[in-house]
Amino acid sequence: NCPQNIKGEDEIENRSQQPKAATGANLQLKVHPNPAQEVWNVQIYTEQSSLVQLSISDLSGKTVKVLTEQQLLSGWNQLPVHGAGLSNGIYFLNLITPEKSITEKIVLSQ
Repeated sequence: NCPQNIKGEDEIENRSQQPKAATGANLQLKVHPNPAQEVWNVQIYTEQSSLVQLSISDLSGKTVKVLTEQQLLSGWNQLPVHGAGLSNGIYFLNLITPEKSITEKIVLSQ
């Protein structure tokens, strides 16, 4: 394991020993639990080291929280995302790299 320092609210931990997803995609985003009461565990897989931005937006598309913007190592990276300051409801978790972006619907139910 190779912890990384980030410019966000939490620490991303690299876990490159985790198995790759069956799809073989070069970028993946997994979120659990969903819905969450306080914290989502976010897993990001990058096939190669990549600059990523992770943010939360509301249903209108407005960014309500930028979680991190940093270079990730290849493999699986893990980040706890806290819902503090957000109201109950539906949001979108946005993962953006120079090559691709992924959006995942997340639900906060405190």
